[in-house]
Amino acid sequence: MSAALEQLVARAAIADNIQDFSVAVDRLDIPAVLACVTEDVVADYGPAQAFKARGKNELEGFLNRYWRFARTHHQLGHVRIWFDAPDDAHSITQVSAWQEYADGAEAFAYAQFHDRHRQVDGSWRIAQRRVVMTGNNPLYTAELHRLERTPKPAGWSL
Repeated sequence: MSAALEQLVARAAIADNIQDFSVAVDRLDIPAVLACVTEDVVADYGPAQAFKARGKNELEGFLNRYWRFARTHHQLGHVRIWFDAPDDAHSITQVSAWQEYADGAEAFAYAQFHDRHRQVDGSWRIAQRRVVMTGNNPLYTAELHRLERTPKPAGWSL
């Protein structure tokens, strides 16, 4: 297989794994989520220690927080993947997240997944995930990392 074709196959496998992760989160199928990550995964959803996990065991504990929701839905948008080495890549994925509480209240958030991926035994897995929030409604109260924007140009006004 040519190098270009190998990279296309790898891109598809990485994108599939990102999607599998989100589908498994919405089903709250924690073993399926954990199958999408490396053993030493590092997850960083926000500045508080409660939003960080190192390794599959800690990630499993973090994911158990999702049981407080009646339902969730993660809609993935475009994904951009860069290769740093044949078995190492990073990506940014746009995501819209909806969460329904037991009382029917709905929370919405818009974010980006900043991921690092590693090929392990022939399969691509998420090795690091940093979630960066780009917007939310008032009922979404989790304090996630906020996207840093480029400063306004000097003299800019409406």
